[in-house]
Amino acid sequence: MSTFFTIDFWNTFMLPSALSLAVFYLFYKAIVRNDTHFKIRRFTILGFLVFAMVLPFLNFQMPTNAGVGGGWGVLNMPIQLPIFTVFADGNVGVDAVETQRIASLQMINILVWIYLAIVLFFVIRGIVGILRLASFSKNGKRLETTSETIITSPDIPTAFSFFNTVYIPEKWEDSDEKDMVLTHERVHVKQKHSWDLMLMEVICAVQFFNPFVWLLKREMRLNHEYLADTETLKNNKNPESYFQFLLQEIVGRQPILAHSLHYSPIKNRIMMQLTKPAKVLNQVRYLAFIPVVLALTFLFACQENPEVEKDEFLSEVLSAAPVVGNPIVIIDGVVFDGTIREIDAMTPPQNIESVTVLRTLTDDLINRLGLHNLNIEHGVILITTKSSENQTDFLSEVLVERGGEFVPQRVDPPIEDPDGLVYILVEDSPGFPGGVEAMQKFLRDNIRYPVEARDKGIQGVVVVAFVIERDGRISNARVLRGIGGGADEEAVRVISMMPNWTPGKQGGRPVRVQFSMPIRFTLAGETE
Repeated sequence: MSTFFTIDFWNTFMLPSALSLAVFYLFYKAIVRNDTHFKIRRFTILGFLVFAMVLPFLNFQMPTNAGVGGGWGVLNMPIQLPIFTVFADGNVGVDAVETQRIASLQMINILVWIYLAIVLFFVIRGIVGILRLASFSKNGKRLETTSETIITSPDIPTAFSFFNTVYIPEKWEDSDEKDMVLTHERVHVKQKHSWDLMLMEVICAVQFFNPFVWLLKREMRLNHEYLADTETLKNNKNPESYFQFLLQEIVGRQPILAHSLHYSPIKNRIMMQLTKPAKVLNQVRYLAFIPVVLALTFLFACQENPEVEKDEFLSEVLSAAPVVGNPIVIIDGVVFDGTIREIDAMTPPQNIESVTVLRTLTDDLINRLGLHNLNIEHGVILITTKSSENQTDFLSEVLVERGGEFVPQRVDPPIEDPDGLVYILVEDSPGFPGGVEAMQKFLRDNIRYPVEARDKGIQGVVVVAFVIERDGRISNARVLRGIGGGADEEAVRVISMMPNWTPGKQGGRPVRVQFSMPIRFTLAGETE
């Protein structure tokens, strides 16, 4: 949940929408604040609201002359745990950077729940408003007409409308003002202003933190009243009586989500009706919003699209690949079910970050890549994409560069793997029960700084590789990089006795997943 709200939700959705609404409001106030083309104003506001909500989902590719990004490098592995530090006094901690990251995630989670709680408050507030309207309808007098339903009740504080229903206080039922009130509210019903208001309420709930949303809501409702006032005055031979009526009833308690005859500010409404109608030519000013829309679209919805020809890209890959046969292709840790000439069917060339060609492989590397039952006589091509979230160089311990080519180096004996494929990257990664903090507590309670290593002054990082089985248990724990002095054995011992993890999943089914854990043994003081 926190990943969605911190990345996709905020950066991709909230930021473009919030900034767009802010820019629109400022331009709106500067350009059309005193314009009397109320219908155009209404649809301008509505159009921009829809644009601001759709903008985050727009994606236009802008051509550039860039080639395939990243060059040829080593594929990275996302599944690596943070470095845990074991101190000579037996304390266990996480690196300062990782500790800060965990604290940040915890704070983000708190903020996410606060945000959701406030959104829920506005949702409940809207539901309460609708229930109140339902109560008026149930307990009041009902009159059905051809165009609307009229509800009168002593509990209704002031006249208002909601969709095709008009609510009127019982005190006005036999008054001279009733016809004037009905005329006003029928404009809201006929022009379907309630749909505008419902859209605005949803946006206000989602972006309650954005002051420009609330200012736009005020402008929208005020423009609705301008429209209703204008139509009402067309049928009123005595506009002074209408204005006097508005002033007399300026204070009224209005239900949520409804349009009220007495929506403030009254002064603006009266002054706008007394303003000389704007010339038709003034409608041209609304064209100023077109460059605003284009600029915002360019800023938030246009992305670079390197113009890389398919044949040119394949020629680059094939020039490094074996000349004959079809090598195995692995994209972001998953074996590609196709040939090298079909790579673009899996990922566009411009999305490829790096490519590594392996002509020969050791048994250990075969295990790590999960290639046990595949024909690798023509080599392996490792591809990582820009969308991959990995940042840790996982092949640096099993590959070395010689003469511009990556070749396997001498490593520990291979994993005995009779049970099938081991994945190095899966859709749903395994997880320690309780998260990183629970893992830290487990290590603190179980791991010990070896006496031999402490006496000999040995310290450093031990990297242990292991497999999370389909049922979550730990298997095949072995040292990838050790420091001796009993530290290697201690790291393997503790990792092997871990409780069952939540297993990883690929395609919705549990699979075996390769992990690596770095543990730093240090003779320095305690963690802070």
